[in-house]
Amino acid sequence: EHIAPVGAFICSIRRSIGNPETVVFFQIPESHRIFSTLAFWDIYYEHCSYFYEGSLKYLFESNEFSVRNLWTDYDDQYLMADAVVSNHMTQKPVANLAPMEADVAYFKTHIDNLLNQWHDRMQAYPRDGKRVVLWGGGSKAVALLTTLKIADAIDYVVDINPHKNNSFLPGTELPVFNPSALVHHPPDVVIVMNAIYETEIRASLQAMKLNPEILAL
Repeated sequence: EHIAPVGAFICSIRRSIGNPETVVFFQIPESHRIFSTLAFWDIYYEHCSYFYEGSLKYLFESNEFSVRNLWTDYDDQYLMADAVVSNHMTQKPVANLAPMEADVAYFKTHIDNLLNQWHDRMQAYPRDGKRVVLWGGGSKAVALLTTLKIADAIDYVVDINPHKNNSFLPGTELPVFNPSALVHHPPDVVIVMNAIYETEIRASLQAMKLNPEILAL
């Protein structure tokens, strides 16, 4: 997803493989979830390719690979593929773009309404005197903040990665702290940047005797 000439990239991998029994494995963001659920925080400039099962299969088959398995994992957030060399393709691969086109059309139609809802909600919190914290100082947080331009509504960010403690998010300069900061500056609202961690984060908050409103993306 980070490589623009993606066809040339897969072609170079194919050329480098000498043993026909070699298995290649790829894991990339699953785009159907992103577009169909309007997950705009998962769209950012570092990602120059977005794949569905059909388009990923087409990419590999167009470069003399046979895809053995395609599946999703990590709460369907990632698309996985394993493939082997195929020197005898009997049919020219065909890309089924219909699901992608439908999802992109849906995203285009509905995203403005969702962004407006987010703006209204985030403007209401400071107006009501509520402290808002983001849990997760990665690319999702940066995309959420820069898309909505709501950094002024966020007090700070927490992240369990110790290397991010006392750092700042790019683009907004919001401070990033260890979750222990929540005890000293209790939040009224915690925005969880990945819902797969919601249960774990709720347990951490309860252990700190905190009971904020939680929004899990």
